[in-house]
Amino acid sequence: MTRYYCDYCDMYLPHDSAVSRRQHNYGWKHRENYRVYYERFLQGSMPMLPPPGMLPPPGVGGMAPPPGMPPPGMLAVMTKRQN
Repeated sequence: MTRYYCDYCDMYLPHDSAVSRRQHNYGWKHRENYRVYYERFLQGSMPMLPPPGMLPPPGVGGMAPPPGMPPPGMLAVMTKRQN
């Protein structure tokens, strides 16, 4: 059985179902933790980052290639066709 982890409350919910997540998200403890988390950014005490579980894995994202340049994996394919 999978469990749902709430980044704001720093806890696992026992059941990963839409009903239990919705019930948790509308609870007063979650709403208070959510408010406190984002209130810290308004006060300037923390840099603006998404919650820990929302960060992309390393190597994903980054900058796009300049216009007219092929994506990184396509350069080798294009040079082989020209030879």
